[in-house]
Amino acid sequence: MEQKERAEAVLLWRESLITLNDAHFFELLRMYLGEIKTPFNKQKLIEELSSFLRKEENVQMIVRLLSPNDVLILSAIKILKIPTQEKLSQLFSTDFSFAELYERLMNLEERLLIYRKTEQKQVCFAINPLLARKLEPLLSVSVLLPKGSCFVSKTCQYELSTTFFASLFSFFFHYKNLCKNDSSFKKKGESLVLSTFHFAETPSGKDFFYLVFDGLKNLQLLVHDEAELRPNMERWKQFAYLDDISRCCYLCAASCARLTNDMLQKYAQLIFSICSTVPDGGFSYPVLMRSALLQNEKMTEEAPLKKNRFALLLQDVKQSLNNSESNANPTERSNDKTFVFNVELSTIVQQILKMGLLVESDGMFIKSECFNKMLHEHNSGIVSNCHNVIKGSLSLNPDFTAMLLHEVCLAELLPLMQILCIRRFDTVPVFEISRESCTNAFDSGITVVKIKNILKNAISYELSQSLEFSLEDWENSYNSAILYKGYVLKVDKEKRAIIENSKIIAPYLIEILAEGVYLFDFVDDEEAGELLKKSGLKYIGAVKTTKQEHRSLPFMPLKEVSFQNVNEMIVDVLSKKERDNLLNSFYIELENRRFPEEQADGLRSRIRRKIVVNPVQLRGNSVRFERIEAGGMDFLGKVHIIDHAVSTNSMIEISFDEESERLVGVPLSVEKHEGDTILKLCVEPEKTIKIISVSKIAFIKRIRGAIFKEL
Repeated sequence: MEQKERAEAVLLWRESLITLNDAHFFELLRMYLGEIKTPFNKQKLIEELSSFLRKEENVQMIVRLLSPNDVLILSAIKILKIPTQEKLSQLFSTDFSFAELYERLMNLEERLLIYRKTEQKQVCFAINPLLARKLEPLLSVSVLLPKGSCFVSKTCQYELSTTFFASLFSFFFHYKNLCKNDSSFKKKGESLVLSTFHFAETPSGKDFFYLVFDGLKNLQLLVHDEAELRPNMERWKQFAYLDDISRCCYLCAASCARLTNDMLQKYAQLIFSICSTVPDGGFSYPVLMRSALLQNEKMTEEAPLKKNRFALLLQDVKQSLNNSESNANPTERSNDKTFVFNVELSTIVQQILKMGLLVESDGMFIKSECFNKMLHEHNSGIVSNCHNVIKGSLSLNPDFTAMLLHEVCLAELLPLMQILCIRRFDTVPVFEISRESCTNAFDSGITVVKIKNILKNAISYELSQSLEFSLEDWENSYNSAILYKGYVLKVDKEKRAIIENSKIIAPYLIEILAEGVYLFDFVDDEEAGELLKKSGLKYIGAVKTTKQEHRSLPFMPLKEVSFQNVNEMIVDVLSKKERDNLLNSFYIELENRRFPEEQADGLRSRIRRKIVVNPVQLRGNSVRFERIEAGGMDFLGKVHIIDHAVSTNSMIEISFDEESERLVGVPLSVEKHEGDTILKLCVEPEKTIKIISVSKIAFIKRIRGAIFKEL
């Protein structure tokens, strides 16, 4: 901290003391300077307190009494840009309960280690500038993000490989009528998923597949085309040209929710940052959550995300929909296709683990082998699998089944997947070339000449004559009857008799437009296809119509990130035994002074709370007795605690029996009724209101309020 910056911080600290109400001001000063004599001058008293903190012996004792948890919280206050209580609660959500963290913060305040200030219209905590230099060596990112000792490698259970993505593309390209209107699978679709992707037969495998499925839909890689859920070819091309790690991060982000393009980019980058900064040795789960929050704050600080007017309008529409549906029957609610503008960090971390980007080993979360490999390629600028050319990657069998022998760039696999229909996904996936799969390729505008070229580029030998003959036969059959939207049917000369003499389709024939060109009145595409097949036209392509374009913004590249000093040396604090010895020396000094019991109890409390750092603070006349807890049958004691908490705006902690969960909150009011007293409590951090009978409370404790109140 530079001299000018430090001087400004000292002024802020002094101003925070000046703004204290008299009760809190004198309570604080008595703890450090003893009984305050009148007349007094606040500025002079603050200067005396500053002098107390400038004494080396006092500062040394303050630092020596710090516990690991103290240093943990102080490090967070130093590192977070605006360390509000809400941010700290999120950061330590897996370490401390709300009440425990609140008490620790209040304790750090009364020990003069931190104070409160206003920054960007938010009340936040700051390190006391008079102690900052001594605290500096103890506080670092490494304290918040200590790395583990798990140095083994572990693969993920399900790998997001290019072959897997290619198989998914083939599955949705070739199989029809899989999904309902709400994009969920029909029974037929579920059966095909299980028979094709055998890993989905296990509960974890099924969860993984549906997670990927949701991601593909939210990325608009799968879109509704008429009544079908079909691959969006242009979007798949964009997706295929991403490197492996970017592809996985975008998919993971999209699996959380349907996001705007800006939000998708933000969360994909966040996922990349969270995973790539996990060090060798791994993170425990609480540390992983802290890392996620710090990375999220860092990204927001560097590039704050602004919602455009359209995004804000969508959010307002979603809110009104939620309000209108809140009282509706759940089965009557429409499928929510609106955008989500915020995703909980815990949800993001859970999706990372489910996707296998990070894996658990010996209680630590480490980068999976496949993620490590992708990260190395990303950092080295290697375009994954492009060194593995497509030539020789495909093995064609005499029965027209095919196998992919090694990983190939996804962009090169997509044209091949329009010809090959996935039959079984395994370590070596099995595909098939059939009349139906080629019909789907013809529907996409791929000619038999192009199909041959695509296959020849993928195999290391010549195409068999039987396959070439079949391909040409299938194309001739495909071109022999073309169905146009409207519904117009065109047939060649050999097929005209079948159409004109068919009793099945005669009722639907409106007019013969030309020789071999017929106009029909079918209800929909499905009816048209079924009736024409029954009439004798077995192998007929899809309805010819203008293709619906699904335009979307391109995927943005992900940036490399790191925490500065994440691997710096951690300076250890004193052990618990050493700290206890220091406190015991104060207890012994206190006993030697033989104060009245009430005064001694008050001073013991200060020693326990580490407020006493010098024997000169052990002054009996500086103690003001206060009762902070009551329980059992002490009804009046409970009411007294509540009354005092209401008057001082302090929090209370209550429980109804030994096993019940404790409630923490601010008492808003207390009303006395005949035979009982009713407490109105604002529960923290949920801010919900509860009405509680005091007679049913088994134990109540007033949590010491903040020395530095909300500004």
